[in-house]
Amino acid sequence: MLSWDEFDKEEGEAAPKGANAGHATEANMDRLDSAGGAAALEARAVTASDSAAIARAKAALDALDVAEGLAELDGASARVAVDEKRMINCRADLNQLVPFKYDWAWQKYLDGCANHWMPQEVNMTADIALWKNPEG
Repeated sequence: MLSWDEFDKEEGEAAPKGANAGHATEANMDRLDSAGGAAALEARAVTASDSAAIARAKAALDALDVAEGLAELDGASARVAVDEKRMINCRADLNQLVPFKYDWAWQKYLDGCANHWMPQEVNMTADIALWKNPEG
């Protein structure tokens, strides 16, 4: 089985076997965090060969506040209550595939569906019988 624990090891070395062989150790995680942090700092460093747009982008990355986005993600991770859902056609069905409020919009949707055929709509019984027939 593939594991990220074996990524840095040479092919001759065997992965450690044991109860927690699938989990990375704390020291390994700290080493990966420091290596990732160093790579991020190196990538954000402005060099002489960078254009003005790249230098501005790297400066914007240095000033980026990720706490705002994390707070938004934390707020979106909670379950949605039924009362919070706003229905387009004001019905209680929360699992509507195509909720339309206006009849003309529903009709336009049906007309669009009528322009395409689906494999289930074609009667294939004669073809299947011919295919199963040994003399077919």
